[in-house]
Amino acid sequence: MSTNLVHLVEEPVTALADFERAALVRNAWVLIDPQLPKEMYTYMTEDPKDANIIRFLLNDSERDVAYLSVVQCFWSAEPGVYQVNMNFLPDAFSPELFAEALGRALRHIRGFGGTKVSVWSFSPKAELIQELTRHGFEAGQKNPVSGCMLQEFDLEPWSAQYPLPSDLRLVTAAQLRDEFPNDWTRRLHDFENIGMQDVPLPQPFQPLAHEVFEAGLLSPFTNLETVFYLADGEQLVCGTAFGQNKVDPTEAFTFLTTTLRSYRRRGLARSLKIHAMQQAKSRGVRRLITDNEESNPMLQLNLALGFRVFMDAVNFSRSVG
Repeated sequence: MSTNLVHLVEEPVTALADFERAALVRNAWVLIDPQLPKEMYTYMTEDPKDANIIRFLLNDSERDVAYLSVVQCFWSAEPGVYQVNMNFLPDAFSPELFAEALGRALRHIRGFGGTKVSVWSFSPKAELIQELTRHGFEAGQKNPVSGCMLQEFDLEPWSAQYPLPSDLRLVTAAQLRDEFPNDWTRRLHDFENIGMQDVPLPQPFQPLAHEVFEAGLLSPFTNLETVFYLADGEQLVCGTAFGQNKVDPTEAFTFLTTTLRSYRRRGLARSLKIHAMQQAKSRGVRRLITDNEESNPMLQLNLALGFRVFMDAVNFSRSVG
């Protein structure tokens, strides 16, 4: 179905009713991780107050044809970088609509004083990648996206071969909340920032402010029972987590898995990840999804644990111009 670019109107997305419209476009476009409107709205309320972020719909007077977010990369130490998340109704996508959407995003970035724009795309989105390339974007970091069909994968032999260590204790974020009510978010925040130092990213990592990290932990869409740690006394030494999709709880995504450098080479990440996979399976998850930068050793661990790559997430970037 063609899009009437002459009557294309940009509408800000700020209220829950706006996100109900935005979710229809986003979920029609994405290949994994659909989101509820309330979930998207809640994430907006958790935005850092000092970051430049704008979300908008493009409507052609008949329907919403695109949903974009322009986000200052507050997690990056490289100044002036903005990430644009582009979602289109599949039957509305065209080179002309892409050019119009990109142009509007770039105008916002210039208004914010940005100098570089970054866009992630999945490898099956050939039409988007073609337009990104045509508009001067260059491919950079590639993260293979892999999934494990948990209900078909026997974890028992792995659990028996790689048990949790007896000299460390297993705790969840929910247990740490109860154990350290005054500073549990600070403890998790400090551990996360240490682990993120070793994660390959398109731009250098900048530690997240505590209030940003804490807002995510306290979100009604975060399940603290599926955030796992190994602790040596009060010191967190290894962590991993998964979150079930709110639209389809039979799918889940794994988050950062990391071990303090002084505790590596003991197989802790593997043992804890196996435990998390067992927990996900027991909660009815059929497919557990993750992504890793292609040279990250965690990719090989995931492949050994039954994950299979089914597409790539590729980062494209260019100067704002």
